[in-house]
Amino acid sequence: LVQTCALPIYITFKLHSEDLTDKFLNEATSKIMLELKGYLTVGGIRASVYHGMPVEGCQARADHMHEFVKANG
Repeated sequence: LVQTCALPIYITFKLHSEDLTDKFLNEATSKIMLELKGYLTVGGIRASVYHGMPVEGCQARADHMHEFVKANG
């Protein structure tokens, strides 16, 4: 019997303002990165990464984060 485990790992962070958070989320959505909005009670960004996620998906998220920081400080 082989058991598999795909527990999610959550990467959470907050930006300096809600306006920046909304901009980040809108730009991510336009790149087909969905469901990144944090919990209603916490806010911010919450990216779910799990063992079965392709490296390319993780790289796309990292690239978006770097591009966003470069463009928005």
